[in-house]
Amino acid sequence: MSIGENLKVLRKKAKKNQTKFAKDIGISRTYLSDLEHNRKSLSIDTIEKIAKKLNVPVTDLLYSGKSLDAMFSNSLDNMKKMRAMMK
Repeated sequence: MSIGENLKVLRKKAKKNQTKFAKDIGISRTYLSDLEHNRKSLSIDTIEKIAKKLNVPVTDLLYSGKSLDAMFSNSLDNMKKMRAMMK
């Protein structure tokens, strides 16, 4: 999923409507809608504000709700399996 899709899913999971959530993070509702539909790009500052208000790590916005640790762990496991197969 894209960052916008992740944002929308996480916002809805937190049971926040666009109007209230946009006000909470200091942006307009239309800008939030544009972000969720990938019509605008997010600044790092906005990503951090959103993550803080949703009480999630920034990585959840960037990587489809998966934490970076989980992604690296899966990659490491796959590398170990490939190495074992090559022996």
